[in-house]
Amino acid sequence: MNCLSLITLISLLYSVVSFSPSILSPARKSIRQHWHRKHTIQKNQSNENDEEDWRNFRAKLVMQYRQEESGISTANLDRDDNTSSSLNDAWAYESGDTIEKGSIVLSRHPEEVQTKDPESGLTQQYFHKSIILVLDHIENVYTKGIILNRPTNLLLSDDDFVNADGSPLEGSSQDNKWKVWFGGEVNGILSDDPEIICLHSLDNEFADQESNVVMKGIKWTSLEGARKIVQSGHASASDFLTFIGYCGWDAGQLVEELDKESWYMVAADSTTLLEELKKNNESDEILDAGLDSWRLLMSMIGKQKKIPDEKDDSFEDLMLKEWTKERLLYPTEEEGDQLANQFLSTVTASKSFGTEVRVGSVLRSSASLHYNPFLLSDQEYHKSILLIIQDDDDMSVGVILNMPSSSTVSLEFTNERTGVQKSFMIPERYGGRFSEAGEEEVMLWFHCNDELKSKGIGNPLDDTTEYSIWSISPDDAANVIATGQATAEDFIVVSGLSVWEKAPGGIAGGIQGEVNNHLFEIIPAENIASIFDILLQQEPMTQETIDDNINYMELAWSESPSKDADTRKPTGLQQSTKIYKSDVTISELADVALKRWITAFLLQDE
Repeated sequence: MNCLSLITLISLLYSVVSFSPSILSPARKSIRQHWHRKHTIQKNQSNENDEEDWRNFRAKLVMQYRQEESGISTANLDRDDNTSSSLNDAWAYESGDTIEKGSIVLSRHPEEVQTKDPESGLTQQYFHKSIILVLDHIENVYTKGIILNRPTNLLLSDDDFVNADGSPLEGSSQDNKWKVWFGGEVNGILSDDPEIICLHSLDNEFADQESNVVMKGIKWTSLEGARKIVQSGHASASDFLTFIGYCGWDAGQLVEELDKESWYMVAADSTTLLEELKKNNESDEILDAGLDSWRLLMSMIGKQKKIPDEKDDSFEDLMLKEWTKERLLYPTEEEGDQLANQFLSTVTASKSFGTEVRVGSVLRSSASLHYNPFLLSDQEYHKSILLIIQDDDDMSVGVILNMPSSSTVSLEFTNERTGVQKSFMIPERYGGRFSEAGEEEVMLWFHCNDELKSKGIGNPLDDTTEYSIWSISPDDAANVIATGQATAEDFIVVSGLSVWEKAPGGIAGGIQGEVNNHLFEIIPAENIASIFDILLQQEPMTQETIDDNINYMELAWSESPSKDADTRKPTGLQQSTKIYKSDVTISELADVALKRWITAFLLQDE
């Protein structure tokens, strides 16, 4: 048995330590913290040292094995000249499928993942090139960790926190500044019940009493615990890294992802991790922070060749950069007021603002050169054409018209007189991710045929205009096709719904709120017929037709260009129409993301 096989058999047991969650409101507003019972953390210094001895022993075995196998010293790592640690003390190695507290979950590059994820980059962009420190692991129960390389520019003071009843924190001080990091999406900064985890490397008895040991030299405590340590005079707020949110895996979930080779499990020395945390904490380049740390760990575990020779310009890299800009860069109070005023000016100047959205209204998604609301999520709405089919006090319901799927609706007819059979294939379009409750899949049929309208075949969705799209039952549609009054190419068939809920009483939200927030624009009624005709040229989605279908999608979207002047005057990074340190524009990336979404969700495996 070689030493690597031996190492995979070694496992350590850890005690479960509970913690108290905290509540965080939007940035720079009041932050509510739950103050739960105190937690007594029992320390066993000898156990901690024994644990670290095992980690160091395993590391030496792995280093020796590598050198014997490759003849390459693992000490030749790319590090800053001013690093304070000895290279001989720096180590990291793959730990196989061993998951334990203090280990690292290191993301693989998408190009080296055996089973390609078609959704890569479309959601959870923060996992790309991430370094996750495991804080707690109970086998067959759950695993919990925080992302170590996603700092923000958000700096909070004690005054940003209040007790659950709204009262100020006891001993609150404006001098305490807490640098915020994105730890994960679970109980994150935008949730109703954010969780705050303060990481530190303090070495004193008082701090130990308030903290949980992750590994030698790295500990964590709650915000309450961190404030107690600061108030005691044993530390300052700058000694803590304040993570909001965490990453969580249910029983067996992380093991399954390891089997799919989505991650490397890594053991690393605490000095390396602390140095990288310090470097990223002091960096002003939030959009670059953490990527070098990922490369370093990949190199330390011998995966240099797995890192493509690139300039962080892959699709996943670009999506991560845009996610970082939108989620981790917070404006100053002055910039926030300016952006709010610009946004208000834009939406109120919009010709769609305040215009009633009704059943039968046709809309198109909005986009500007500086920002696309459907880049990081809900990519199916990028350059979409929507038809509103229901609007009440509870919700607005619509369908996407310009998104054909790979499925078709088949119609077959037999001429009773001649016996000749005819068959027709109509693209089945994706209308949205919802379906009617308790119903089998329902196909909605629509037409915009003037001759059928004149004969009263179907029902107008908006009876206030002659340009309205009409709905028609499948039986009536089949009948007019069979009798030659229309062709199959006159109809759009949609499966699935898009839903926008409203606030109680229907006073806010719904599709009207989306329009007022400048996410969608109302298409003038006189443009509806020409748009409908363009969409009728789309075919079922295949690898061969995807580009043509997208071209028709964009043509229909452009048929009614926005008449709303973009009155916003973005500042800072928002001024750029390109992705950070890239020649790719935001619009171009949104187009690529749309095509990827279609490939992932609408193209059947061929």
